Amino acid sequence: MAKKKQNKKSFLSSFFGFGKKKNIQAEDAEDIIQPEGFERELEKAKKKFHSFHITKALKTGEQIVRKDYKLKKNGTDLYKLEGSNFQIVLITGNSLIEKDGITTGVLQITEAELSRALQREHSDLNSFLELWKPQLPQKHQDWKQILDWSIFWQEQILLRLRPDSSALLIVYLDRDFSDFYLSHATRKQKKILHDELFYLNQGKNSEDWNPHTKNKSLLYPDKAMEELYQLIEIIKAKMDKEKEFKK
Repeated sequence: MAKKKQNKKSFLSSFFGFGKKKNIQAEDAEDIIQPEGFERELEKAKKKFHSFHITKALKTGEQIVRKDYKLKKNGTDLYKLEGSNFQIVLITGNSLIEKDGITTGVLQITEAELSRALQREHSDLNSFLELWKPQLPQKHQDWKQILDWSIFWQEQILLRLRPDSSALLIVYLDRDFSDFYLSHATRKQKKILHDELFYLNQGKNSEDWNPHTKNKSLLYPDKAMEELYQLIEIIKAKMDKEKEFKK
């Protein structure tokens, strides 16, 4: 009887996976990629970002040539997109005119939207338009205004900014933003930011892979900028309200 119980226990253990946990954990441990230092993760993220956002590396007069179209940079935030039957000026709102089988006009898009479009091939203008419609006028603001705020209001930005947006902004914006963030962030915020950069580099944007927030991915810095600008307006309104209260 004792032998039968032992066999029964062995069968149940085998069926439900008991006794294999250590082996599974050992196998999983081999697949885990460990984060590198903060500066290294940031360097990797910036390198990947620039490989995605091709237009940021273009100088005036340079162009990108593809099978059925070419893109030329004519100036700051100004591009010319040409195909066999279209010629469009892109500003990084909107007017398109077709005459004699040729489409001309002006489209206003962000560099991030343009870079996303360049990740695939396009045979005609409609293929581009499907990705860009409809586009609302973009607000041109200067985020650096927050550098002149008091520490209290600056910290409000960091407290409200999503971790994945913070990581994208540090990769996307110049050194002034990373210096601002790191000089005001708490140790916990810096640790979370390090994690966000790591998962950003892994290309994983699901909640299962990211313990803090769902990443926007390197192709969406414009979404992070939009969030930052919204926060700036919210904080400015609170600042104005406080000034009125003190009068």
